[in-house]
Amino acid sequence: MRDGAAGYWLALLLLCALVAALMSTADSGLMAIAAVVLNDLVGKRPGGRPLTAAQALWLARGVTVGSCVLLVLISTLDVTLVGLAALQQQILCQALPTPTP
Repeated sequence: MRDGAAGYWLALLLLCALVAALMSTADSGLMAIAAVVLNDLVGKRPGGRPLTAAQALWLARGVTVGSCVLLVLISTLDVTLVGLAALQQQILCQALPTPTP
């Protein structure tokens, strides 16, 4: 091997490991979002009939695709992490207002 070839391949291997870890984390997040929507929001409907396996699969796929589209749209915004945290706080204040005594 020439000088530097081993370093090149080691850097390439580490970069591949980093991308694999990022993809695994993103995949886990998307599956968690789909599971929460499917089990906690749709599955707990009062008086609603349970979904069939095919309906649940299509709903999970739709939620996953919708989440991906929403995340891509958010990533195109020119905001920082602090700005996203402030936006989250505003949304939570609107969605879950403090009850007045």
